[in-house]
Amino acid sequence: MVARRWTKVAPKPDEFSQACSPEPSRQPTSEAKGEAPAPFSRDLQLVLLDRDGCVNVDLGTWVTSPNDFRFIPGVPEALGRLRRRSRAKLAIVTNQSCIGRGMITTDTLGEIHRKMTVGVEANGGRIDSIHVAPDNPEQASERRKPGPGMLLEAMSEHAVARKDKVVMIGDTASDMLAASNAGVSERILLCTGHGAERGETIDALGIELPVWIEEADERLGIKGEMAPLWICRDLPSAIDELILSDDDE
Repeated sequence: MVARRWTKVAPKPDEFSQACSPEPSRQPTSEAKGEAPAPFSRDLQLVLLDRDGCVNVDLGTWVTSPNDFRFIPGVPEALGRLRRRSRAKLAIVTNQSCIGRGMITTDTLGEIHRKMTVGVEANGGRIDSIHVAPDNPEQASERRKPGPGMLLEAMSEHAVARKDKVVMIGDTASDMLAASNAGVSERILLCTGHGAERGETIDALGIELPVWIEEADERLGIKGEMAPLWICRDLPSAIDELILSDDDE
């Protein structure tokens, strides 16, 4: 990725320095600017994308009919840009416990996903595969995020041999932990859906997006193996970062 101005947020030293390093405690600044390291792989092969809160508006309940499905503004156009300017495949990986709970049928879910697919294709994009974990959380399999199953399934289906050519985009800790569990190190956390409150905190702190988070930061709700990751405002801005990375190839 081309060098650019960036924002790096480090945790408070008294919270994390002893756990992260045996060296004497350093005094990182809470915010620093510099030349960004390449945050995303060049020649990206696969984008793993959560659905609710990333692609469509998170209703706070479940999307149980096509009428409930509404794109977040700018998302169809952004996925069109991804298709035109990147060789990467796009796979949706989504937990849908509404099936396991008996709230909707797989046929209804198919109708919802047809609406999503048609909307993306109308803007020049393409969803290459959709992977669904219908599990009830109380009886979750390894396919349900934060399990790695759907992510590994998508990588296998698209014959991706190198995990450093894969990026996971989501709005929840579960998405980032699924990436960690699947060995996907390239991660983007969005400030839409479940990430909206995080976005408000970032704005209140005056942090400029996108921001690189190297390790846990309680202020931003970044815990344990979620990091390292990038935080972007929304899916369109994340896609534009990925496009810039691939353009550097």
